[in-house]
Amino acid sequence: MGMYTEVVVKINFTRKRVGSNNFNILDYMFNPGTRLMTDDYKPADAIELPDHAFFKCARWDSVGSMSSFYHHPERVNSWTTQEWNGPDDVYLFARNDLKNYDSEIEKFFNWLNTLDLMCPNEFLGYSLYEEDDTPIIYNKKEEV
Repeated sequence: MGMYTEVVVKINFTRKRVGSNNFNILDYMFNPGTRLMTDDYKPADAIELPDHAFFKCARWDSVGSMSSFYHHPERVNSWTTQEWNGPDDVYLFARNDLKNYDSEIEKFFNWLNTLDLMCPNEFLGYSLYEEDDTPIIYNKKEEV
């Protein structure tokens, strides 16, 4: 049947830094129901998915939308715009869990590391496997 892995994401980003397409992907994954309707917003089937291993996973879009009673029975997604900077400056906090069959969580954090998010070594989030006592911490990697 499989075990669940909790994933927590805590990032700050702007459309300008991550690019409109990546912004729309994050919006699609973590901001359902209150999508930012901007001129260049595209519905999910029209978003151009990057050539990255994360988007080759059949359930890539589940990272921001799943939950179970093994960790917390509801997903928690908070997509907060920074009023002083407008709707393109976002603080995202999300807590979800899913069966990590294809290493979706690791690949998701790997993809986040390709984006211009925050400074190197800043906290991006963590994952916690159902039977583990300690989480795996993900930080922004140093630029190479």
